[in-house]
Amino acid sequence: MAQAISYVKLAEALSHVVMSSGLPLLRISYDSAGDVLYVHF
Repeated sequence: MAQAISYVKLAEALSHVVMSSGLPLLRISYDSAGDVLYVHF
């Protein structure tokens, strides 16, 4: 569970950088069953 929280923090930081850079929006989702973080640009 602690690792999932760090994934969320990483996703939040990444989304902040992308949104402040003027790049197109992105979508982030986490699949807990597969323990996979998806980042869609």
